[in-house]
Order: sequence, then structure tokens, then C-alpha cells
Amino acid sequence: MSEGIQKLKQATKNFEQAFRKAQEQYQESFVVALQETVFAHNPFVEKVTWTQYANFYCDGGPCDFYVDSDSCRINNEEPFYSLEEDEEDPHSIQVFHATKTLNSFLQNLSDALMKQTFGGDQKITVYRDGKIENDYYGGHG
Repeated sequence: MSEGIQKLKQATKNFEQAFRKAQEQYQESFVVALQETVFAHNPFVEKVTWTQYANFYCDGGPCDFYVDSDSCRINNEEPFYSLEEDEEDPHSIQVFHATKTLNSFLQNLSDALMKQTFGGDQKITVYRDGKIENDYYGGHG
């Protein structure tokens, strides 16, 4: 094997190790920021969920990947994106504000980094304790 090929293989190995380390650091920082932003201010929140994917259409054109912040859920409850003026249920008000906070948090992130960190076509769940679950999210359009 030539010296050039050996150097390339070593460079590839070094890059992959550095990339995995950067992914882990981003994921750890993400969890800390999410805990500080959502969980710390909303004691009733046990888990948050959202989807991230690239839409697909039958026209064959490429589609962009994105974090679907409008899909976010608090404790798997249907999100409240607005409150009726007469809404007085304290739990609904809490869910509304927590959903709004999570939505804003997700909108401020890099879609490219989120894809690299958590994967494409995924439903992501993060628990209060920092545990993360990734589930395949297919069949979207």
C-alpha cells in the first residue's frame, strides 16, 4: 500500500473520531440547553417530542431537511398553539406556554446540525433526565 493511501486512511480515521466527538458534545450541550430552557421552568414536563425530516413529493425534485418545530409535543399531549380568550384550565395554559417555549427553542437551531446529531426522518423524544430516543419517522409528505 502506498504512503499516500496510508495517510489518507489515517486522516479518515482521525476525521471520523473527531466528528463523533463533536456530535457527542453537541448532543450533550443540546440536552443541557433544553433542560435549562424547557424542563427547569416547567416542572410538569416529563418529555418533549418533535419530528425532523425532508418532505418528499411525487415530482422528483429534491427537498430540504428541516426540524418540524410545529410538530413538538409536551408529554405526548396535543399542542396548544393558541388559547381561547376564555381558556381558564391551568393545565392547558401550562402546556400552551411550554409548547411555545419548545417551538421557539427548536426554531433557533441549525437544521444541518440537528440532522447530523439525531438523524433524518426521525421522531425525537428527550426526557427530563436527558435520555434521548430516536424513532424512524417515515411516510410523511
